[in-house]
Amino acid sequence: MRFLGLFISIILTSVLELRWSGVSVDDLWRNEQFWVIGGVSAHLFAVFQGFLKIIL
Repeated sequence: MRFLGLFISIILTSVLELRWSGVSVDDLWRNEQFWVIGGVSAHLFAVFQGFLKIIL
């Protein structure tokens, strides 16, 4: 139940920031997509680098 409350409060905070800053939902969504792509790319590169260290 605490996790659900925390999750909802994070969403509400994001919505309030969006309303106060005047950023559109499309811009926010695009920004989130870039964060996900960057995070996955960095993680994938780290796994690949670790794999190479084990082999070589």
